[in-house]
Amino acid sequence: MKLVQQLARAGLVLALWLPAACAPVAPATVLASPFYPVELIPAECPLRVPDELEEGSSLRCGRLRVPQDRRAPAGLQVELPYALVQAESAHPRPEPLVYIVGGPGGSALAEFEQVYGWLRTLRRERDLILYDQRGTLLADPALDCSDSSDHGATEVSAQEMREAQALVPPAYQPLDANDLAIHRCAKRLAAAGVNLAAYDTPTHAQDLLDLVAALGYRRFDLYATSYGTRIALEVMRLAGEPASRRPDAPALRAAVLDSVLPPSVNAYEQQAAPARAEVLAHALELCAQDPACAAAYPDLAARLERLLTRLDAAPLALPLAWQPIFGRADLLYYLTYRLDAESLAYLPRLVAELEQGETATLTGLLNGALPPRPPRPPRAVSTVDERAVQSFIMALNGAYYLNLGRLDETAREAARAEWQRLAARNPDRERLARFIQAFLPPAEAGPLLEALAALGDDELAAVFADLAGAPVHPLVNGANLAVECRDELPFNDYGRAVAAHRSLELPAAVVTAELEQLRRLWAQCALFPTGAAAITQTLPVTSDIPVLIFQGGLDSTTPPSWAALARRSLSRAHYLEFPAAAHVVIRQPASLASDCPARLARQ
Repeated sequence: MKLVQQLARAGLVLALWLPAACAPVAPATVLASPFYPVELIPAECPLRVPDELEEGSSLRCGRLRVPQDRRAPAGLQVELPYALVQAESAHPRPEPLVYIVGGPGGSALAEFEQVYGWLRTLRRERDLILYDQRGTLLADPALDCSDSSDHGATEVSAQEMREAQALVPPAYQPLDANDLAIHRCAKRLAAAGVNLAAYDTPTHAQDLLDLVAALGYRRFDLYATSYGTRIALEVMRLAGEPASRRPDAPALRAAVLDSVLPPSVNAYEQQAAPARAEVLAHALELCAQDPACAAAYPDLAARLERLLTRLDAAPLALPLAWQPIFGRADLLYYLTYRLDAESLAYLPRLVAELEQGETATLTGLLNGALPPRPPRPPRAVSTVDERAVQSFIMALNGAYYLNLGRLDETAREAARAEWQRLAARNPDRERLARFIQAFLPPAEAGPLLEALAALGDDELAAVFADLAGAPVHPLVNGANLAVECRDELPFNDYGRAVAAHRSLELPAAVVTAELEQLRRLWAQCALFPTGAAAITQTLPVTSDIPVLIFQGGLDSTTPPSWAALARRSLSRAHYLEFPAAAHVVIRQPASLASDCPARLARQ
């Protein structure tokens, strides 16, 4: 196994045949084949490489190729990109740390710089593995339903509308162009051989196990955030079911679950009123538990209730053109949507002032003038020729987008893929020049190449910074729907979800927008044929694997009660709550948590 690991680090292609018994199938399913192929393919890193890493040595990238359906190993193959960061120690621990991004549909590699910044201290004695789940931004195929061919520039035909309406219950109608785009996307993916049922949580868990095994590791650790924790829990479920995994599957040693999404939660019913009410109650309790705050602002929770009643009858006037009146619903909206680590400290004073009809703190918070922020450091004198940079960027963007429509479909997809790779990588003059030569006509390529040659290194860096700033939409909508429509939505009741949102008593425009999101999700799931997961997938995960749970007290996306639910069946779980942190503790501002989560995870 050490030899296999060394070969993987050296970037050699590995082709393995693994037992198909590990496929996430229903108990009555008969496996089509006892084996399926797994292949590691070395590839260029689709990301910006931090200065302290060197591609080809301390950082190696590739793609994991596995069957879309492990029960049909000769069918469509899927590829998942990964990045392996070598440990700093000459004698690293044998277990790498695998990071699982959230979403569903997120991209760890698109966010590599940020995630590596969170985890870099854990690299001292262990390898780090980041990868993108199947169907996501950099995977192949990507379940991307934002393609122009799905949205279409032509008028929707009556036949197409009738076809979609026949699939969607009346309660989730009327349909619009976005819904029809999902319908077109589902048909396009099906024509390409994509089985949407093969992009669910159990399959993501098996992909992770195959990746770790193919890289040559026998044991591994996990750090998972948000939806990634559900994949991690599914890996733990597989670890407890020997019959459902291959005999040589790598063993999970320990896991860190940051902002837990347990499978037994009905998220769409419980994420609205219950979760937000829980977080607000927690924020008020923080004052009650602090002697100084409790003395200065006694009975804060009861006072807030009375204040809300008063604002319902007599809203306050504010000196803000965009918010002249501030009532009960407005305060509830602020406290359930915008309360964060920085504004939390102002909550007691806010309530006390509003009781007296004073609005100074409220106005400051709404304007973003509070809390006071540290002064920005003085900017260094720039030697960059901004005019040359902007002129080049405008010419490049104009030529690229103008000519994109003139290319045939194959060339257009190649141009888009290379543009994305350029935006994701460090400044590379030669590669940008090759892109210009390959995809732009000579009349436009010539002047651009001359301008590129005239740019200094600082100007080139500014050009690539602009490319990186272009929106890449790392949350891929089709990959998101593949999980939500199969693993989550079938176990939620639409009526109860609607009632939960209405019970928040938020401003009418907010409630209307939230209910529209719910309607759209149920409608699009009816148009995106994933099927429903087995009811067993909603059962709690029972495990004695050591688990460290990080939880933000202000997290209304995955609230503390969900973490409590998950740890009931995790016999060796340790729970750490960061009272002023929101969703995903490790990404909170340095002023809040510093590197505390990473240090605790490392220990």
